[in-house]
Amino acid sequence: MQGEEVVRFKLSAVRDRLMEAGVRWSVFAGATAYCYGSKREVTDIDVLVNGVDLEKAKEDNIIFKAILQRTEKQGKHDIEDIRCMVKCENIDVEYLKKRVQKYRAEKRVNPLLKLLKIL
Repeated sequence: MQGEEVVRFKLSAVRDRLMEAGVRWSVFAGATAYCYGSKREVTDIDVLVNGVDLEKAKEDNIIFKAILQRTEKQGKHDIEDIRCMVKCENIDVEYLKKRVQKYRAEKRVNPLLKLLKIL
């Protein structure tokens, strides 16, 4: 995949997951600039969600980061981000388990969530 195709693929994946969860959202920052013609490489997609949908988005964000498990070498801190999110929030573990199962990501996600004492 090349630049524009990658951005379209990522945006469609984000769109599908958020719409499936019933979350109202919009793209902003670098991804929006790219949609308006910027040629700067998009390295991530920043998404705004409506306040009433924040709880759903937060817990799915934990799952996405647990799937990716990107490191500082990749310019990301997914595991540290998860630690901070669960430290500051009450996590609905049953919801989390159902979503991990829905994404068929148990093999990748559950060992990390157990290591972090979330499950």
